[in-house]
Amino acid sequence: MEYKSFLLGLASIILLIQITYLIREIAIRYKELFLIIAYGMLVVDGLALASYIFLMKPLSNNPESFTAGIGLAIFTAMIHKITVFLKKMPT
Repeated sequence: MEYKSFLLGLASIILLIQITYLIREIAIRYKELFLIIAYGMLVVDGLALASYIFLMKPLSNNPESFTAGIGLAIFTAMIHKITVFLKKMPT
């Protein structure tokens, strides 16, 4: 395993966490549209991750390590999303 490629893939967690906080603030503002916003978060995460992969893949020397880092970032971001949205939303 090459650590540079793995960390390059794992660095996408920064982007995914920022999107989570952005969507949470939008969900607080528009509570009646929460389910639509949740699907929107899925689309925005997918587009951001696809563009990150497209831009960073040439910098990676080992595609398997890069993919493992991306996978761990997605898993960690999903756990973070669950903990953020389970907190009591302000009313």
